[in-house]
Amino acid sequence: MKKVAVIGSGIAGLSCAHLLHKHYDVTVFEKNDYIGGHTATIDVKVDGVEYAVDTGFIVFNDRTYPYFEKLLKRLGVERQKTQMSFSVHNEQTGFEYN
Repeated sequence: MKKVAVIGSGIAGLSCAHLLHKHYDVTVFEKNDYIGGHTATIDVKVDGVEYAVDTGFIVFNDRTYPYFEKLLKRLGVERQKTQMSFSVHNEQTGFEYN
């Protein structure tokens, strides 16, 4: 079986590795000590309540990412419609963006 190197474990690298693994001996190389590229889940505490916040995943819709949507369907990943919103608040500076 031929060997293939995939550089990076973001969505593009992991998608390539998944699609190639049945026909090639795939090795994924990642410079960080975690996989997922820009996507991560961080814990944020607000008023004593901890929330899991997903970062890096900005927009997902069938018009913008039709192939990604097909991959998620192929993998059986469920999705849920939401309102798109974004805001930032910095307590130190008082900066707020909505």
